[in-house]
Amino acid sequence: MTLAPSQVSPPLLIRFSLVTVPPFPLLILVMSNFPLGQSEIKDFINQLRNSRHHNQALEVSEWMSDVMKHDLSPGDIAVRLDLISKVRGLQQAESYFDSIC
Repeated sequence: MTLAPSQVSPPLLIRFSLVTVPPFPLLILVMSNFPLGQSEIKDFINQLRNSRHHNQALEVSEWMSDVMKHDLSPGDIAVRLDLISKVRGLQQAESYFDSIC
């Protein structure tokens, strides 16, 4: 039996995305009808980081600020810097840091 995204609660969908290999496409979260608040998105980013899905965590972080237009707190910026350094390298992290100063 296959469940449509509208039949699954967001926390269940998030947990499912963390255990599938490769990770459940994040596009489903983006295109779903789930109203995700900023705190839920930050929790999801932290869950992805804790499970070492750094690339996906960076993708969600960028989506949060670029598409959802959420302002980044200093903590969000620190997380983004960490993710950029792990995914794209230290030089890109330095470039990002310089762009926000």
